[in-house]
Amino acid sequence: MTKLILFDVGNVLICCNQQITIKKLNEYNVDENKANQFFQLKEYKQFSAGELSEQKYCNAIRTKLQCSLSNKILRECHDAHLVEVNQETINALKILSNKHQIGLATNTNKWQTEREQTILNSTGLYEIIKYDFRSHIMNALKPNKTFYQKILKETKMEPSEILLIDDSKENISGAIENGIMGYLFTNANQMIKDLSDKKTARRTTLK
Repeated sequence: MTKLILFDVGNVLICCNQQITIKKLNEYNVDENKANQFFQLKEYKQFSAGELSEQKYCNAIRTKLQCSLSNKILRECHDAHLVEVNQETINALKILSNKHQIGLATNTNKWQTEREQTILNSTGLYEIIKYDFRSHIMNALKPNKTFYQKILKETKMEPSEILLIDDSKENISGAIENGIMGYLFTNANQMIKDLSDKKTARRTTLK
């Protein structure tokens, strides 16, 4: 029986567009090729894994982008990629919360967490969720085994009692390798249909 459903945030609960950040960096005269690397830089992953402080991250990004943008402007550019609530998913989440515990499991950093909370506060989401697993607090990123093992340790649940809904095949594979059920998210309507379908594969079916 599925006790806990964990939702990824980016492109599941919140609509994201990294091109907006890249465009804003371009507007601040950051070279286009360098701006395109923003989300792929190892320092971005380190910041999301809680391995770099905000100041060290900004210093590293200025070096990589070869720019002198302030911390405030770098954050402004970064936060712009988090656009708006995916209301359909929020509605689906609320339906699922009638029968299951709900949580979040997301690769995120300090900036994203604060921006996400601003976007999601008006949805009533935080009144529903029981668990909030964030990579920068856990010091581990999906699909790293440590991320999933920390979830199991905190929830004290069996892996088969947890379902992760994520838009990343890698993250879903990581969950399944650790015994956690996984569902690859495309859109809310399809998700509700699939999770209600008894013919859906065992690892993506709610019991």
